[in-house]
Amino acid sequence: MNTLTITRHKGIASVAIGNPPANVLTTQLIDEINAFVLSLKGDSETKVVVFRSSNEKFFLAHLDLNAINGSAHGRAACNEFSQMIDNIKAMRQLSILKHGGQTAREATDFSGLFADTASALAQ
Repeated sequence: MNTLTITRHKGIASVAIGNPPANVLTTQLIDEINAFVLSLKGDSETKVVVFRSSNEKFFLAHLDLNAINGSAHGRAACNEFSQMIDNIKAMRQLSILKHGGQTAREATDFSGLFADTASALAQ
């Protein structure tokens, strides 16, 4: 993987997102997140996944504008983004967001997953 660095230790997977300069959600990043999340389906050892940014100033920027340009490729990228969100929601593992930087509005869907999970767990 080129945009994710994944380390595992004692049931915890740490996923560092690194797509410089501002972690724009490109199709490559979306595909890699999807591949990682789908790889967890049969994984009984990983109990927790911590998502964080390699960039201390940005967690995630917006969707790549080239991916939402109205073309067939752009529509496919938007569908892949939606699938990524659904795949993260369906994870059996507890997911934690270590957020230290800015998040663009479009990327709040990703960040919001963790707020929704925390709210559900609190109830």
